[in-house]
Amino acid sequence: MISTWRRRAGKLWNNAPLNMDLARGLRPRWLDRLSGKEHMSKSIKLVAGVALLGLAYGATAWYMGGRIEAQLRDGHEHLTEYLGMPVTLADYQRGLLHSVARTQVVLPPEWGGATITLRHQIEHGPLPGLRRLGLASIESQPELSDATRALLQPSIGTAAPVSMHTRIGWSGDGELELASLDIRLKNPDDAGEAQLLPLQYRMRFGADLASLDASLQWPGMQTRAPNGERFQLQGLSGTDQYVLQPGTRYTFLGRSDYRLERLLYVAMATATAEDLPGHLPDDPDQRSTAGLALRDVQLQMEATEEGGLMDMLLRMSAQELQLDGEAFAPLQWDMSLRKTHVPTYEQFYAAFSSLLQSEDPVAAFGRLDAQEQERFRQQAAALFAHGLELRLDELSFRLPEGVVRADASVSAPTLTANDLSFLPFSLLAKLQFQAHLSVPEAALVRLGLYDAESLQALVDQGVAEREGDALKTAISYLRGLSTINGQPVDPAALGGLLPY
Repeated sequence: MISTWRRRAGKLWNNAPLNMDLARGLRPRWLDRLSGKEHMSKSIKLVAGVALLGLAYGATAWYMGGRIEAQLRDGHEHLTEYLGMPVTLADYQRGLLHSVARTQVVLPPEWGGATITLRHQIEHGPLPGLRRLGLASIESQPELSDATRALLQPSIGTAAPVSMHTRIGWSGDGELELASLDIRLKNPDDAGEAQLLPLQYRMRFGADLASLDASLQWPGMQTRAPNGERFQLQGLSGTDQYVLQPGTRYTFLGRSDYRLERLLYVAMATATAEDLPGHLPDDPDQRSTAGLALRDVQLQMEATEEGGLMDMLLRMSAQELQLDGEAFAPLQWDMSLRKTHVPTYEQFYAAFSSLLQSEDPVAAFGRLDAQEQERFRQQAAALFAHGLELRLDELSFRLPEGVVRADASVSAPTLTANDLSFLPFSLLAKLQFQAHLSVPEAALVRLGLYDAESLQALVDQGVAEREGDALKTAISYLRGLSTINGQPVDPAALGGLLPY
């Protein structure tokens, strides 16, 4: 009997942990809640989850900081190629959640050779600035010298004159917004003054800058010198829409549309200088004395491609144009570059973009070594061999006596690299040129270009033909053969037909 109870007691003791677990499972769950054990377990899990999420976010942000740096360096290389001037990422200090970088742009010598520095405050993704998903959010401002800050301080205090916000998405696409303040400058020494009204520019761009869609709004600016010299630009707005041609790096297709309400340049004025108003006024009295005045200007640029050949068109119109008081309006000016062979253009632009965008291409070409100069000639000749043609599609404007019209085209399909070594004489046998001109006869006399007797002599010689009140002429030059109105003429004699 005693041994039986001992055996039973041993089994109960050995199974005690299991029995306690079973008993615990039978207890009401509200007892565990009152004891705080379940609440403590969930809190520990929550804290651990948040910590792990923070570590994961920090690691992700750090990784994205590296991606951002790579994207920025690649973007700076693109800008250097497109602008033809050095754009460098001078400094990049990467942090865990944000970084600081600096961009330096070195202007060409003909623009003063100054260096512009931009400071970028970069918030890393995946939730940059805790606002929206993306790779990065970047705030950029120019770094100004003490002298520049002192000049701006009366107008805008310590605020940045220009600010830029950029958002970069996961694939390298993004948005850019640029804005400037209302800036008024006045030089106390010579009473010169200037006003720049707030500008707004927005752009959406695709990955690797393969597309862009941009808009600009700028009320304008004006300056006034102590001697009365004045410049005014009012109401500039426009849009750009371009897509990179597949398989290319520099061939963008699309169009730009811009409008300018008014541009005025007054060489001298008798009016006394006044404080600049908060808006740009209409000043018809000064317009009559202006060296240059334009109103309601429309500008369109378009690039299209077909069969590997690109056409680039530029169209400009103005409802009012005055030069030194003489009216030339309405004005229409259309130009185009036709049949640009895209593969050759890609090679040419990649090698010589800085030269093409220089203010003095001839001097820039002279600084190339002999091998680079020969390479330039070969690629330029290849463009002409594919049918490159420069056209003045239309130039027309109205004078008091009537409308002036002109068009022209230039090509050289048989031009060689060797020909380009002996310009301009080598063009005599290779150039193809055509032009048409129509001018009111009375305007030529009034402007003092010809007298009535000289004009009659031109008509008698067949150089000009009368068509109503206008004189018209057609000039053709084809590989050394010149004609005017279909009649052969010695090219050396053409200079004698000019008014001067």
